[in-house]
Amino acid sequence: MVYDYVVTLKNERKKYVDFISILICILSFLFFIKAFINAGFTDFIFLVAAILIAIIAGYNIYATYKHPAITRFYSRALMIAGLAWLVVPVTALKWLSVPIIILSLVEKFSKANLEIGLDSNNVVINTLFKRRYNWSDFSNIVLKDNILTLDFKNNKVIQQETIDEPGDADEDEFNAWCREKLNGASL
Repeated sequence: MVYDYVVTLKNERKKYVDFISILICILSFLFFIKAFINAGFTDFIFLVAAILIAIIAGYNIYATYKHPAITRFYSRALMIAGLAWLVVPVTALKWLSVPIIILSLVEKFSKANLEIGLDSNNVVINTLFKRRYNWSDFSNIVLKDNILTLDFKNNKVIQQETIDEPGDADEDEFNAWCREKLNGASL
């Protein structure tokens, strides 16, 4: 769909998702090395999993340190960890594979910047399940100093910092356009 305006919001969750991913990789690495040692150095699946997790996570940590502006993904390391947790000899710990595999599948989506598309008829918030609102649902929409404020009529407010991209429209132009749509919706 083509929107008149698309506003990209900063994603503040990236650092928390990375922290959790790194923590899971480190704990899995340590557990798999211990499992390999406890198996009498014969269960090589744990050694291979530990080495792959260390290589992937280590590279991502190093690359993030060198180039912090580039988003890195730990989904491959998490998937390896999740699958390796399925073959853990301790039955009580096998359940850990489920949340780790789910995290590996949703990591990329959870790190994506949120986009809000505005056209003549709707305001669409692009999440996992797109949320579509009519202009009549809002009392005000304002972009000021790279902060977008969506003020709903039901007193709900979304206020978040935007990413200033080259070629973006002028704030005054955007606010005038939104005011026009809001006034048209209230008639």
